[in-house]
Amino acid sequence: MAELQGRVIGFALLEDRGAELEIDTISISGDFQRQGVGTRVLHFVEERAKSQGKSAVTTGTSRNAAGVPWKSYPWWQARGYRVTGEIVNDWTRRVGEGVREIRMRKDLS
Repeated sequence: MAELQGRVIGFALLEDRGAELEIDTISISGDFQRQGVGTRVLHFVEERAKSQGKSAVTTGTSRNAAGVPWKSYPWWQARGYRVTGEIVNDWTRRVGEGVREIRMRKDLS
């Protein structure tokens, strides 16, 4: 969690996947977006993964039926995450025909 003066302003929801740590969600309060809070939360997650001996941090974003990636896509790329593939899963099927999850990964050294 990210806190400011006792107020939660952001969080990351993680899943241990053995050799990797999966980021299910990063969410930052609207009042604090575009101020580096998400990047600081991400760095904390990556350091936690390294300290646990994980080889990578993984996550997913989405692409709509027209092929347009979600707005977070360039944010992930700018922080060193690379695309490992696109999948259809239960979530994308519920969202709509043609939606894909873009799988992303950052290897840790």
